[in-house]
Amino acid sequence: MEKLKMSKGSIQSVARALSILNLLIERNDIGITELALELGVPKGTVHGLVKTLEEFGYLEQNIDNKKYRYGSELLKIGFTSIRRIELRKIAMERAQKLCNELSETVHVGLLLGGMVVIIARCTPSHPSFMLMPEVGLSIPPHCTAMGKVLLSEMPEDKLSEILNKNALEKYTPHTVVELNKIRENLKKIKDNGFCVSHQEALIGLSCTAAPIRDHSGKIAASISISTSTEQLLCQEGKLEKFVEKIINSAAYISQQMGYQAKN
Repeated sequence: MEKLKMSKGSIQSVARALSILNLLIERNDIGITELALELGVPKGTVHGLVKTLEEFGYLEQNIDNKKYRYGSELLKIGFTSIRRIELRKIAMERAQKLCNELSETVHVGLLLGGMVVIIARCTPSHPSFMLMPEVGLSIPPHCTAMGKVLLSEMPEDKLSEILNKNALEKYTPHTVVELNKIRENLKKIKDNGFCVSHQEALIGLSCTAAPIRDHSGKIAASISISTSTEQLLCQEGKLEKFVEKIINSAAYISQQMGYQAKN
């Protein structure tokens, strides 16, 4: 590996720590002396970085040779990334099927940093509502059906942290921003297993969402159908149909992710 090169604006200690982790991609175990030579950094500096990474679980020491290797925290990150790639692939296939069947836009999203991040989107050739979030976009959870589903089973301390962290902006006259009402809605969503949201993010837009669960039963993501509010409420049986379809689609993806529903 070449000596560590820094670009303008980089934080040196972070860059060095990441370089240590990158070196471990190429080999199983590596010692502090070898790391110092590879990086062109003093041994004392490397020792401090390695001990910090070890303290946080990103490295662990081999008790036999005293060298270092990846720790459990890095393995967790790796497995999480693999699961998300797998989730997107499985969800995308089902979302496309649902989109083709209903001729409506279907989104899949997960919660990152207190925001809903869109990881998949399928749009028909003639959607009933044109303004839709793109893949990669972050949207607030309090005004979206997907977001509310993702919050619905969250522990109270974490829920409070997210709701207090995010400015509960009132995007339309229909956006619920009162904390007590949000909590009441989340309890209903948890009990019902789905969420229907009308015009909370955009006037004229309604969304129907359900939870996607991982192998442990925790909510890992959410899938939603977006449509025109007028069409959803005025066409007889359409809302009931969408609720049934989204619940079944979420259950299918959950099953593919290893979740086994309790009888």
